[in-house]
Amino acid sequence: MIKDKAVYFDMDGVLCDWVHMYNEVCDVELEVFNAMGKEEKYALKEEIFGYEFFRKMRPIDKGVEMIKECLEKYENVFILSAVGDSSHVEEIAKAKVEWIRENICEKIEIMFVDKVENKHREMKEGFVEHILIDDRKKAIDAWNEKGGIGIHFVEWLPFTFLIK
Repeated sequence: MIKDKAVYFDMDGVLCDWVHMYNEVCDVELEVFNAMGKEEKYALKEEIFGYEFFRKMRPIDKGVEMIKECLEKYENVFILSAVGDSSHVEEIAKAKVEWIRENICEKIEIMFVDKVENKHREMKEGFVEHILIDDRKKAIDAWNEKGGIGIHFVEWLPFTFLIK
């Protein structure tokens, strides 16, 4: 087991299919959502982002395969996920924990941040390397700036480079 490196997995967009769920429950195109102003976007998040949204997301096979292989090779694998800033933060966190326990592992540490770009604040001390697997560029950029190794998750990308 590799002990001196920590591997952190994002959840939405890496382990579970956030985009598919969004398209299932919302009639606003994702491009339109992404272009909305802060207040308009917040109102839509309040409406659709709750327990059911995050609990019922389908797994992304490649991400699930990747984390399970890392759990066999690395002693320190963590989930690092954003829960946002809506009034539903607690129920979102609960749904995500349940999803991880059901689909990934009963005993993996799960950490939450408010925003994707704040994940770098959760790097644990005592490791030679901190590797973040994430689908969002702003998370990876902030991670790299803090001295970590951010890897952009893409479903078709092979991941054998992580398993040393």
